[in-house]
Amino acid sequence: MKVSTEVEENPSESTLSKAYKSYLQKLVAFEKQSVLYNQVATRCICTLLDAEPHFSYRDNLLSSDVRNIISPDEVVSGLPTLFQRLRIMRLCCFTIRSLFSNEGKHGGELTVQACTLDC
Repeated sequence: MKVSTEVEENPSESTLSKAYKSYLQKLVAFEKQSVLYNQVATRCICTLLDAEPHFSYRDNLLSSDVRNIISPDEVVSGLPTLFQRLRIMRLCCFTIRSLFSNEGKHGGELTVQACTLDC
């Protein structure tokens, strides 16, 4: 996870960035836990990515989103039923579709990145 040098130089932005990074790391950890935590974490990740695609660490959010779409069921831990797995995949697909539809928010960078991502 990387941030710009401007953020690193400003103490208040640096502190906020560290807290945001910690929050994202916890979301990714929650994604790997029980079904309830997985669904909540995935919803948070998708909402952040869709609402603010220019935020720092968006690469990690996008990776998580795409991984939830393409991973085989046995790789995604904590999802015991097909119905729950499909709900997660559907939410992630809607987020990617929204990114493709609203390229103006991120200048098309995330669209290209999503298409070339190797999970």
